[in-house]
Amino acid sequence: MSDYNGYNNNGYNNNGFNNSSDDYDPAFVKKTQAQHLSRLSFLLGMGSLIFTFFMTVIIPYILAPVSIVLAIISKSDDRKISKMSRNAVILSVIALVANTAIVGTTYYSLFTNSELRQQVNSVAEQMYGYSLDDLIGAAEQETGIDLDGNGVVGTVESATDNDDSDGGQAVDSYEGETNNDDATSI
Repeated sequence: MSDYNGYNNNGYNNNGFNNSSDDYDPAFVKKTQAQHLSRLSFLLGMGSLIFTFFMTVIIPYILAPVSIVLAIISKSDDRKISKMSRNAVILSVIALVANTAIVGTTYYSLFTNSELRQQVNSVAEQMYGYSLDDLIGAAEQETGIDLDGNGVVGTVESATDNDDSDGGQAVDSYEGETNNDDATSI
């Protein structure tokens, strides 16, 4: 009778898993983890670019930096960044630059184009009961920071009552009632 049973080993250890710990290759595991991080980085970079074009402001500012960090972490032992990670960094930087340009252009247009500002004021007042000017005036009064670039803090006409009969208390613009609380609800 022969010792060969068709599995090229003895009849008792024919599954090949008896010494599987000897087959562990840490370099392969590290390379696989780097590939997974690189792939995740690319997906996050692509997601940040997609959300930039959907005009969401905050999501690209979260996804793009995470993508860049994951791309850097996914470097292999030879200190080279993979093509997928490099593409992820490029996509993330494009998303950050485009998102910042969109936000900056919108902010600039909102404060320099009076027709656009009137449209935003009317839509905001219809939707929320407060115009943009009311919200900016209240924010300027609370923080003491000039947000609309006119050089004076808190002087938006509709944000305060101009006759000073109430001692300079804030006025709810949609109801016209004086708010006597110290904290404004605008």
